[in-house]
Amino acid sequence: MRRGLAAALALLCVTLACDNLSARVDPHHAKSIVRIIHTPKPQPTHLKARIEREQITVCRRPMDLALSADGRKLFVACPGSNQLVAVDTVRLDLAWAGEPRQERLYRVVADPKRDRVYAIGMNGRFLTAFDGSTGAELTQLPVGSHVADLALVPGKDRLVVTATNPPQAVLIDLARLAVVGNVMFPSPPGSLAMREDGRLAAVSSGLWEVTVGGARPLLEPIYLFDPNTPGRAQVQLGFGGIQTRQGLFTRGGTILLVPGRQSGTVSVFAIDTRRLIGAIRVGAAPEKIVVTPNGRWAFTQDAGAATTTRIDLTRYEASGSVALPGNPQDLAVAPDAS
Repeated sequence: MRRGLAAALALLCVTLACDNLSARVDPHHAKSIVRIIHTPKPQPTHLKARIEREQITVCRRPMDLALSADGRKLFVACPGSNQLVAVDTVRLDLAWAGEPRQERLYRVVADPKRDRVYAIGMNGRFLTAFDGSTGAELTQLPVGSHVADLALVPGKDRLVVTATNPPQAVLIDLARLAVVGNVMFPSPPGSLAMREDGRLAAVSSGLWEVTVGGARPLLEPIYLFDPNTPGRAQVQLGFGGIQTRQGLFTRGGTILLVPGRQSGTVSVFAIDTRRLIGAIRVGAAPEKIVVTPNGRWAFTQDAGAATTTRIDLTRYEASGSVALPGNPQDLAVAPDAS
């Protein structure tokens, strides 16, 4: 009986150890590196609300996602293993895993016209372009140091990358894969928001004050600029909260919503009059905001409160919240707003 129990335990250990991916430890970087091993996939499990899920292990600490233009690949940035990986969305299996890099890749954007994907690393210095079919590096473009964010310009063949040293937004022509200019800011820029017409962008700016107890964040200015024209940012929209995160244009680009992580607020700016309408109190540490397709409601990802807060965009006030099982990391709204 003991032998039978030992054999069963050994079989269980082997079963649990098997996975779509195996990892080895790099003794120099102590990072977990993904190697693809194809094994039979587990049967889907069922969650609440009749949602079917199939789990795909991709890498260590997946942090950002981007879907290819044809929807057949999902690109995943993995700062835990310094890799970019791709998931085949048809087979629901790993398509490829890129080689580990020097930078901790954490933000990724797919090219809407080409089989390419672009990524930046935490506090990195480069924008890296990858082949979407193989994961091979195509080129690296220097964009300053301490890279903060990147975003496509809607309707334009252009990508913008913000960096804090020097404080700038780097303008990149995707057809030529070349830097074509930059926009300079009075203070270090952070998260980007793009208006739907591609003619206006907003960027938050991190300001800190050195005190006896250490550095502390201050109210952050929000700058407006044209992502197609090099030069200097001319418009400081106002202050968007403390530790602001990625803003969002809504109502035809006439309103800008900016969550403030440390202030626990969402600032509402009127673009036409260049003024702050007000600041809405939401749950602790809002990291992201999304809007329903009809522009009626906004929802915040309250990363420090285990909630999502609903905002009434006709009255610009909070209108209830939903408690979640844990602190949320991301959120999205269904296309039909359901």
